[in-house]
Amino acid sequence: MVLVTYFFARWKKWHTKDGFLVASRQVGWGIGASSIAASWIWAPALFVSVQLAYQKGLAGIFWFTAPNILALAIFAFLAPRIRKLLPEGYTLPQYIRHRLQSEKVHKIYLFPYFFYQLMAITVQLFAGGSLVSLLTGIPLTIVMPILAVIALVYTLISGLEASVITDFVQLAMIFVIGAIILPMTWAAAGGSSAISAGLNGIEGIKNIFDPGVAFSLGIVTAIGLIAGAISDQQYWQRTFAIKKNQLVKAFVVGALLFGIVPIALSTLGFLAANPALNVVLPAGVDVSMIGVQTVANLLPTWAVFAFVVMLLAGLSSTLDSGLSAA
Repeated sequence: MVLVTYFFARWKKWHTKDGFLVASRQVGWGIGASSIAASWIWAPALFVSVQLAYQKGLAGIFWFTAPNILALAIFAFLAPRIRKLLPEGYTLPQYIRHRLQSEKVHKIYLFPYFFYQLMAITVQLFAGGSLVSLLTGIPLTIVMPILAVIALVYTLISGLEASVITDFVQLAMIFVIGAIILPMTWAAAGGSSAISAGLNGIEGIKNIFDPGVAFSLGIVTAIGLIAGAISDQQYWQRTFAIKKNQLVKAFVVGALLFGIVPIALSTLGFLAANPALNVVLPAGVDVSMIGVQTVANLLPTWAVFAFVVMLLAGLSSTLDSGLSAA
């Protein structure tokens, strides 16, 4: 990613404040959409989506994916409005200060926005570090700082532009590797019949709109995700970076691109829920790793390695976006 950033960085443009923080406000909808999608692929999209499909079947993945897509799509309405009111802005708290003419309120808003980025960075480092540590045996306390330094180095090269470029590359890696590994896993498991045998999850939930899942997972998830997205500087940074007339298209396409990832990965959860495949996690391993275990059960070592690279690409895209936003 460091080499990719060096190769594509527009050296003259990012020397200005606008260039470094908002890529000179000239990001096109295509690369902007890929950046929006990639930066929303947190650890939950890669691990929890599979876990919910495994535990709660179609109901679990529906109530996970739909609110996630909605949280991004809502920016198709918010982004053009805020951009019109503050065309030269950088953050939503800055708009709040402009609107209310209050430094105190501005500072109050800054706290949760900064804390959210700190949380985003920590979650990705912990998830990525845990995965690498599990596979290599290197202590988590060593892996996490290494991952942080790597992401920080290429983020500092050209700011948001570095993040947008690497987001595109990392999303491409996710799609390409996923397009190879997932069909191989399906075929090794026995095809569509093996997937359909686990559609109800290990809890046997047959109704997508099951009230228990809807109220305990769906509504709570929707509220948290929408509030989280609005509190996430990563998307306001992209709001001010993408060309004004392309904001709606960028966020709608970005939301749809994101949706492909958890939906595709959920098939691993359905396979794991199929009792005939006998996918069992090793003692002490968290259930969120069920997707990795499914691939490991059905495919050779090289495929597991490629799958892990895909997962790390997803985690890294959010990590560098968080560093850039912070």
